[in-house]
Parts: sequence; C-alpha cells; structure tokens
Amino acid sequence: MLLRWIETFVETAKHGNLTEASRVLHLTQPAVSRQLKLLQAELGTALYKRSARGIELTNEGKFVLQNSEPVFRQVADLKQGLQSGVPTLKIGGSYSSTSLMPKLLVKFKRKYPHVDIELRTDNNHTLSQMVIDGELEMAVVKAAQASPLLKTEVYRREQLVIFALPTHPLTRKSMITANELVKYPLVIRHPGNTAGTTEQLLRALRNRGLKLQVALRCQTPAAVMEAVRKKIGLGVLYRSAVEADLRRGDFSIVRCRDIRIEGYSFIIYRSDRAFSPWASAFFELLCRDKQL
Repeated sequence: MLLRWIETFVETAKHGNLTEASRVLHLTQPAVSRQLKLLQAELGTALYKRSARGIELTNEGKFVLQNSEPVFRQVADLKQGLQSGVPTLKIGGSYSSTSLMPKLLVKFKRKYPHVDIELRTDNNHTLSQMVIDGELEMAVVKAAQASPLLKTEVYRREQLVIFALPTHPLTRKSMITANELVKYPLVIRHPGNTAGTTEQLLRALRNRGLKLQVALRCQTPAAVMEAVRKKIGLGVLYRSAVEADLRRGDFSIVRCRDIRIEGYSFIIYRSDRAFSPWASAFFELLCRDKQL
C-alpha cells in the first residue's frame, strides 16, 4: 500500500490540491485525504500543510517528491522485465569511454546470453544524472557529477594524444616542440559541464605563455575525427577513442616533447543501492579490466 500512498501524494503535490488529485486518480477526495494521512503516519513526518490555494509542501514533502520518481521508474522497469521475461542490464559510457566497453560486453554476453544489454552513450553530466535517477545501474565516465548519491571508482589512466592525417607535415617529424604546435589549429572536445583534460592542457600551456589555436570544439570523438579528416586542424583525444583509426593508418600521432597529459576514466554507481545480479557481474568485469 505504501507505493499507492506515495503515488497519491505525488499527484497531489503536482496539482497543489486534493480535488484535482482525486480527479486524476479516480478517487474520492476523502480517500485521497485518508491515504495522505496514512503516508505521513508511516513516514513519521508532515509532508504538507494546507493553505488558501490548496497545499504547500514541507521540506520533507519536497524531499519525498524529488526522490519518488526514480522509485516509480524502477517499479515500471521491474514490471516490464517480468512481463517480457527478459532481464536487462542498463549501463552507460561517455563519448570518450564507449570505446572501452565493447570487449567487456562481448565477454558478458558470452556468459549471460539471456540478458539484454542497454548501453547509453551521452556526456558525463547526463550519464551521472541518469545513474542518480536510477535509469542506469552504472556508467563509465571521464568526469563524474559531484553528488553524495554517487560512488566513484577510478577505472583507467589514459593518455591524451594529438593526431593528424598521415600527410600532415608534422607527422614527418619524430618529435616536435610546443612552439611548433601553436602554429597549427586544433580540434578538441567541448568541455560540457566539467573541465575536461583537454582544457587542462590548454590552461597548462597558457601558463607557460603559449596560446594554442582552437579551430573547433566538438561534442563527440567521432566529430573530432571527422573534422581532422576535413583538414580543419589537428585532433586531440584520448588514445583509446582513436586507437582503431591509428591501427588502420587513418591517422598518425603527432608527438610533442613538451606535452604529456594523462586523465582518468571512472566507474560511477549509486552509493545507496545494491546491484542487480547482472550489474554485479558486469561490475566484476570492469574491476578486472582496471588499469591504474
């Protein structure tokens, strides 16, 4: 019954009065009022107070409203899983981290062929929020949103590389200096909601009196690589994101003796929730794959 009472509270809070909530829920107004009283008694706190305009939420009521949506989403996912009979692993990877996932997903699928996998690719901030909201059980990101609800573990240490088409004049040199690099425009990732490793590189060079030219900021690694193919500038990405293209010979590394920037990828998950059996199995694979 507790979920029913919370649902009644959520509808009442959204509409601001019992009359409208009773209409949406197809309940009588006394029934809505009774369920709200039962919920407050169960939680041991007042969730709202009456006002001339209907109801006003207390701080406790606002907390319940804010945290109820993920609960209902999990219940919906549970019902869907039971109805379909197919368990689902829901995980995420940032644009720069997705390249790390396929080999692990192949291993997982071999061991658990009956489990469906939903892999969401997005920016670090969005994936962090999806984990907080319960839409994903875990994600691999380059930077995690600060939240007491998130547990963050270092997954891998990765090197940032500068790359270009094999025909670019800088690829003919075994090593260049930062003074040579500043003569050429760069194509980099957009920092989004967090200060990325590329931004740290730019800041470090500015502190040394060097100012790199940024020709274009892109949302995804794929967009950075496409811009390099169009000869817009030199690309800057994590090596893992461009590794396959380097092996094929599509790009070549531009080595700069004055620049060596490393960053980290992280595994994030809710600190207050237990994994599903499938998420626990995949988390174990991630931990075995750690490179620090």
